[in-house]
Amino acid sequence: MNDANDVRKRYVGQVYSALSYYKELLANPTIIIGDFNWNAIWDSKPSYPLYGNLADVTNILGDKGIRSIYHEFFKRILGKNQDLHFICTITRINLTI
Repeated sequence: MNDANDVRKRYVGQVYSALSYYKELLANPTIIIGDFNWNAIWDSKPSYPLYGNLADVTNILGDKGIRSIYHEFFKRILGKNQDLHFICTITRINLTI
């Protein structure tokens, strides 16, 4: 999730930039699928300046009523995960045409 042209758009910086760019679309019913691959502990590192941090992203989403299904279901606070929750599913598909 690095951006070779603009290092401030790394990881959650890309999410923040996308939410800012598409902010008018967030007025419509919205589903965002993916993992931000970020934790709030990295928000304050001055050696990693970004366009926005996880707190900014969480505020934008919260203002639009967009919530994380994972965090709602497991009663976790977004960005303060204490558990690892990488889930990988591999499915084999045989396709014959």
